[in-house]
Amino acid sequence: MRRAHAATPDERLIATLGRAAPSDMAPVSAIGLETALEAMVPASKLAIAVDLDCWLN
Repeated sequence: MRRAHAATPDERLIATLGRAAPSDMAPVSAIGLETALEAMVPASKLAIAVDLDCWLN
């Protein structure tokens, strides 16, 4: 059973990418981001988020 407050793989990856992005980065296309996320399996999204979390900390 999924907890109500648990982030989805998409939410986790987007949040991590947001932390990694420079503050002056150009806007990202929502359609492009959605398309890229749809092409990835959940385990890959979580693996990337974990790797970035380690790199950021």
